[in-house]
Amino acid sequence: MFLNSQKRFFYKKIQNFDYKFVYAEDMLVYISLINEKMIFIKDCLYNYIIHESSISKENDEKYNIYLANLDFTLSMIEKMDLSKNILRYYSYFIKMNIYQFLYKSHKISYLKYKFFKKKEKFKKICYILLFKISRLRRYR
Repeated sequence: MFLNSQKRFFYKKIQNFDYKFVYAEDMLVYISLINEKMIFIKDCLYNYIIHESSISKENDEKYNIYLANLDFTLSMIEKMDLSKNILRYYSYFIKMNIYQFLYKSHKISYLKYKFFKKKEKFKKICYILLFKISRLRRYR
């Protein structure tokens, strides 16, 4: 019963985007539900297992579809009314997936892949530091 209601809720949310997903649809629904008052825990409560018959089983033919889905997801969350910190946080993970699939599909070299990853990690660290500094200033 509970699973069916979750499934209906999920499908209803996905239909709002008017896009056919193969990959990253769960991320887009999750991000659309976020607000700044949420509390995050470090424990992993969701473990995705890829079986041989899974639609998420990677192959060369699916990388372009995955890239298109990730680009669409990134463009949608950039249009959402999210705080800068939440937008940056999720944009980071989407961009890391994009770079990974660009590399796996041989659209960028290994060096470019590593460079883009390091650049995004550096930006993430800078955002975190700036956020912490702004919070310190607020409490003074």
